[in-house]
Amino acid sequence: MTLKSNKLKRTESFTVGKAKLVNASGIHVNVSVGGGKGVKTAVKFPQGSTLGAAHKGTVGYAASVGKKKQLASPASYRFTFTKPGYTIGGFTYNSAK
Repeated sequence: MTLKSNKLKRTESFTVGKAKLVNASGIHVNVSVGGGKGVKTAVKFPQGSTLGAAHKGTVGYAASVGKKKQLASPASYRFTFTKPGYTIGGFTYNSAK
């Protein structure tokens, strides 16, 4: 990812890679992204996609920051996995600041 420090809007692409499922099927994935204080995000991803094939998505970021101020919060990526009749699972990770 390349960021230009004088831009308040940016977009990144991501791929939920092909998954090899062993003794499992029908697992669906949802993706959400939080940008931290002062940052709005818009995720475009086929939410509820069934794991197996790769799925691509994008995240748009729009920041609001005062002159000569700095935003230092990392983005937080949340992946949630569901299957009817089973407990919801998932994980979260943070990007670099």
